Amino acid sequence: MPYALKYRVDVEFLGTGVGPFPPNAQKMTFTQSYPANNVANQSPLAGPVVPGAGTGGAITSADITTLTNNMAADIAAQMNDAVPLGAMQGWVTGGG
Repeated sequence: MPYALKYRVDVEFLGTGVGPFPPNAQKMTFTQSYPANNVANQSPLAGPVVPGAGTGGAITSADITTLTNNMAADIAAQMNDAVPLGAMQGWVTGGG
């Protein structure tokens, strides 16, 4: 029984004095960077699918840790890429 993790991360710039989540905030969205539920295309560092190591294919706490660690590594790699990182850094000066 495989288990897949789908996720989405929204990064929004909240300028000084703007308040939480203004409707016109500069925003960038990141999602899983590989096809969900496609075990054949998974890289070892960013696989969103685990087989379920428990009895009868049940998900275990180790499976959950694997899924969330892979998610964190994938999102960090996407956000640290020069293009989105540069755009997000530009938000403070009105760019991006």
